[in-house]
Amino acid sequence: MNKRFSTVITNVFYAFSAQGISFLLSVILSLIVPKILGVEEFSYWQLSIFYMTYLGFFHFGLNDGIYLRLGGEEYKRLDYKSLGSQFWIAFIFHCVIGCSFIIYSLLFIDDWKRQFVIVTTGIYLPLINAIGFIGYIFQSVNRTKLFSLSVIIDKLWFIIVVIILLICKNDNFIWFVILDIIGKLASIGFLIWNGKTIIVSKPHFSKKILKEIYKNISIGINLMFSNVAGLFILGSGRFVVDKNWGIEVFGVFSLAVTLATFLLSFIAQISMVLFPALRQSKEEQQKKFFGISREILGWTLPGFLLVYMPLYYVLNLWLPQYKESLVYLIFLLPLCVYEGKMNLLCTTYFKVLRLEKKLLKINLISLSLSILLAVLGGYLIHDIYVVVLSSVIAIAFRSILSEFYLIKLLGGKALVKVAEEALLVLIFVSATWFTGPFKGFYIYLFCYGIYLICSRKKIKTTVYFLKKHIS
Repeated sequence: MNKRFSTVITNVFYAFSAQGISFLLSVILSLIVPKILGVEEFSYWQLSIFYMTYLGFFHFGLNDGIYLRLGGEEYKRLDYKSLGSQFWIAFIFHCVIGCSFIIYSLLFIDDWKRQFVIVTTGIYLPLINAIGFIGYIFQSVNRTKLFSLSVIIDKLWFIIVVIILLICKNDNFIWFVILDIIGKLASIGFLIWNGKTIIVSKPHFSKKILKEIYKNISIGINLMFSNVAGLFILGSGRFVVDKNWGIEVFGVFSLAVTLATFLLSFIAQISMVLFPALRQSKEEQQKKFFGISREILGWTLPGFLLVYMPLYYVLNLWLPQYKESLVYLIFLLPLCVYEGKMNLLCTTYFKVLRLEKKLLKINLISLSLSILLAVLGGYLIHDIYVVVLSSVIAIAFRSILSEFYLIKLLGGKALVKVAEEALLVLIFVSATWFTGPFKGFYIYLFCYGIYLICSRKKIKTTVYFLKKHIS
């Protein structure tokens, strides 16, 4: 177990480092882009990113099926011709769907800025899904660093773009979208070069390939729908905000969501390292890692709530026109706790244990709750704070329900850890809302410190376990 555990930690460290660079770039971009564009242009830029988020739906589970089937395999043992043929069939299919987006936009959308957003969404569609196809193959065969590097290429290109546009004093979101597409092309070019044994292999179209596609889709479609449902839990609130309060309020709300979910893409990449490693592990090892991970996440994720106070003062000075975003952020920042645990631990284990249908069921229940509360807040009460809370409540519900289910399978104490995390979140929100960011910070810091002191024996035991199995 020592060697395997050491390999997992090494892979996690590499992904952590690579995504750390990407995370820092994302922070810089999110602070500079709103400053350059202004509220309306930034809002359209956010709308473009928002639509892009859901483009993974159009692979209909193909990428997820490949990811699940190949998890833990060796790259040299893959069927290159079969995968290459599936890639090109999927790419052509996505190009056709992308063209239908463009035609629809040109015929039925009057607002030219929204029209541009949908046209470019059609261009993004085959690129995003092609990146996902190759990236999932690399992640499933433990070549995660290649996918991480492709993300960094994309981010580094975009920060160069932002600097150039800043120097040129360009405040038009259209250039950001166009140049971002070029970044995606560079990213997919890197992936194709490193996966050329698959992509460049002579494709062949036969009943056998179609059967492989069908098999991958039938295996991956539950996970795909589950992922989309998970995205809609947070996205349903943003749809309601756009329809009820307009594009500028949507932009302000989206900035708060972006700030609250910075760490989630970072965490998601680490989970993709864990999946193939855990698939290769024995049941007893999986149970031990589940228990250790719960403990570590229970101590670390609530600590991210401490960033609110410094973030509040920096953004208040830098982006005063987005002041309302900071109020929404009080309620949205707990997403780091619940969505972080869901991405890194629960979703990973549902995939490892091949419980995609159960994950889909939990996500659909949570999505229904989110939509119900968002519609109630947007159309009946007409209060944007109810809409904000609807997403957070639904995501917390999903995380807790998933954790309880996995604990039944893998063992552990459920109620105490969940209650501790919920109490810390309530203290943060209440203290910050009623006393302000400065006093709220110190109240929460005191409570979080007490929580760590009370947990010191468990922390020492966990650290000892990690040292023992890494060395």
